[in-house]
Amino acid sequence: MTSTSDRSSPHPGADHLPDPGLRGERPSTAVFQRRQAAESLVAGSLIFAAATFGCVVVPSMPVMVGFRFLLGLAVGGA
Repeated sequence: MTSTSDRSSPHPGADHLPDPGLRGERPSTAVFQRRQAAESLVAGSLIFAAATFGCVVVPSMPVMVGFRFLLGLAVGGA
């Protein structure tokens, strides 16, 4: 007797397998999603570091507002 979850799956009984490739999915999808998340965190960290340094050495108030805006974008993206 099969359960309802086995009937909806393209590969019945494969729900317990941890590897996407063993479940019949594309393994590159899971790797790409993890890599994309890591790249966005690194990019956000670099923007945050650059904007923080810019706030430290700011020559005028309008430039400070620009760097503070970049800080907000970096924090919002995290």
